[in-house]
Amino acid sequence: PLVVIDLHEMGGDSSYYFSPAAQPFNPHMTQTQIDNMTLIGRNNGKHFDRYGFDYFTREVFDAFYPGYGDSWPTFYGASASTYEVSSSRGEVFKKKTGETLTYKNTVKRHFIASISTAEGVANNHTKLLNDYYNYQKSAIKEGKNNKKSRVFILANKRNVAGNHRLATLMAQHDVEVQQADEAFKLCGKTYQAGTYLIDSAQPKGRFVKTTFTKQVDMAKAFIIEQERLRARKLDDEIYDVTGWSLPLMFDVDVDSCGKMVKVENHLVKANDKLVGNVINPNATVAYIVSWGDMAAGRFLTAALQQNITVKSTDKAFVLDDKYKFSAGSLIIEKRSNDDQLAMKIAQIAKDSGAQVQGVNSSWVTEGPSFGSSHTVTMPAPKIAMAWDEPVSSLSAGNTRFVIERQFNYPVTAIRINTLKTADLSNYHVLILPSGDYKGVLEKRDADNIKQWVKRGGVLITLGTATKFSTEHDIALLDVKRERAYKENKKAKSKPSTKDNKESMVDGQLLRDKAELISVSENVKDNPDYVAGVLANINVDQEHWLTAGVHEKLTAIVLGNDIYTPIKLASGKNIAWFSDVENVLASGYLWTENKKQLAYKPYLIHQPMGEGMVIAFTQEPTTRAYLDGLNIMLMNTIFRSAAHANPLR
Repeated sequence: PLVVIDLHEMGGDSSYYFSPAAQPFNPHMTQTQIDNMTLIGRNNGKHFDRYGFDYFTREVFDAFYPGYGDSWPTFYGASASTYEVSSSRGEVFKKKTGETLTYKNTVKRHFIASISTAEGVANNHTKLLNDYYNYQKSAIKEGKNNKKSRVFILANKRNVAGNHRLATLMAQHDVEVQQADEAFKLCGKTYQAGTYLIDSAQPKGRFVKTTFTKQVDMAKAFIIEQERLRARKLDDEIYDVTGWSLPLMFDVDVDSCGKMVKVENHLVKANDKLVGNVINPNATVAYIVSWGDMAAGRFLTAALQQNITVKSTDKAFVLDDKYKFSAGSLIIEKRSNDDQLAMKIAQIAKDSGAQVQGVNSSWVTEGPSFGSSHTVTMPAPKIAMAWDEPVSSLSAGNTRFVIERQFNYPVTAIRINTLKTADLSNYHVLILPSGDYKGVLEKRDADNIKQWVKRGGVLITLGTATKFSTEHDIALLDVKRERAYKENKKAKSKPSTKDNKESMVDGQLLRDKAELISVSENVKDNPDYVAGVLANINVDQEHWLTAGVHEKLTAIVLGNDIYTPIKLASGKNIAWFSDVENVLASGYLWTENKKQLAYKPYLIHQPMGEGMVIAFTQEPTTRAYLDGLNIMLMNTIFRSAAHANPLR
């Protein structure tokens, strides 16, 4: 399409919003696209004036983050915008001004704006068609002129399933992706056959650049203004996440080069399947799947649902001085399964894309043996998830989608009112997605969950559910949220009248504006709110909960919750944010938050009786697009259930 409009509703006390968008604009958009939406916006304004409708432009909804229904088509060449109408919230809404807003009025304004947009397109169809064509053509030229990062190279050595997923996803979006049929050299490095190549000198080149570039910068003037606003204790204007590099989010290694190479290749198709394989299908002892990507993850869930007995090792091991397997690797022994095992293994490998090694011996020369206490039998856990208010519908939906559609494993959704009185003994795992649980789940409800955990249950909290679990009267998790760290204070504030029974306080002298700001500050502020960035996390490589998980991952940081590390007497900090110099992976993060976030926990494990509490301080399932965190999440569900000791 030449023009895409994403029509929404906003608060009832607002008016109507349409293009042009607010700052900042994504630098991979063209000025022509921005000008075209201004052209459409002017036509809308003309008709809104004719009907006497209030409206506004350029103030709230920016065009920086590419992940919206209106911004995504921009990188196909369309001109696009969000339209927002004040909502009647049903049939009738009484505004603060006393005006009555009806549903009919909301429909009428959306209708006028939509027809006006169609009219604007019709009146400018020749220009828009030419601009669309020139967008594709100029993208090719722009890619060829990029001498630093014209082509992106996915070496496909680590996280094979993640590489395949990202390559086919790009192909699904009409990006030309080549897979090399032979080894080649490029920019001084040698790459193996199977490597993926994405040349930005193609019609979808700008789409490639904005999704693959590690850092997409907002305009310098915009950043300066945001810092000025923050210094004045005013709200900043950053609307959504400022970092979204797909290779980082998918935990995929990517190189770039300023030139393309000619190599025998074939084009990747969106429906290409990851090819699974069983080496030595007639093995006499066992089949082993190395753990660490989603092909192995899908293999596990399929095997468990077919009642296949599966073991998993807490540590890496070497078999017969020949085969090396990562921590978490799956062991399917013939002696523990039926006569149809070989056939089942072959089918699951084909469906999942997993690589399976059949072995004729269980002699381990390094690491835990098949019968070791560091090798656990994986149950087929029954998973419950809190659902409905006050649970965040986004968090619950994202998480359920990841588990049911990406892991291919069922989840039982339990409404909060039912959860209060539910018999949880039938479940191995309970997931609390983000939500505002305080005041809805009370102390007795938390105590009920706590007793279930002590009997062998696994409680997993995500995002703001972790905040709830740390509340003093709830006490499910032995950590605390931090207030904002204050430094370089020039003057100390005097006690307020709230803290002092007297109506007056001693006088003080302020020597400059900095001291005025200092004494005006709230000493118990929360850290500043972050709209969303990609942050680097380091992962403990010696804990069973992180078996097969890459030592460095990327997660989203959103909001202002920062937690104290858990004490060793209570549990273990399993993953934590990187040091201050490296914590920011992509996006724009306030300096104060960057300093305070460094080395703070991302994933916490707290044993409790025969069970455990596992807490993510941020959400690992945001928008269901953090594929690189999936193995970590799978471990918290499946490996934790194997390490709990439920009292049945």
